[in-house]
Amino acid sequence: MGIGDRVGGRVKQAAGDLTGSEALRREGVEDERRADAKEQLAHEQVEAERQQERADRKAEEVERLEGRGGPEPIPGYDRMNADEVRASLDGLTDAELTEVEEYELRNQNRKTVLDAIESKRS
Repeated sequence: MGIGDRVGGRVKQAAGDLTGSEALRREGVEDERRADAKEQLAHEQVEAERQQERADRKAEEVERLEGRGGPEPIPGYDRMNADEVRASLDGLTDAELTEVEEYELRNQNRKTVLDAIESKRS
């Protein structure tokens, strides 16, 4: 990444020193500064990603401890309205119905959905 700029910058500085070209020397210094800035940016981006991962893990832990969240029992569940959830209950096993029920209780707690789950068990 920045190593090419750094080496190129040093070469330009040396060439500027040898030829007496202040412009070439300044260009070499700027190339080295650019290399430093690129390396610092890359380091900060990696650190920001690590911090985001830590924050995401902490948020998941909080949700789990509060009894919310978790994987959707049916793909797209959180975007479904009550009628769509009730329609998706057909053909689910008792274990799957229990999973949907527990998720619904932790999240939206809709009486119509819970009643539909209960009626599927009967």
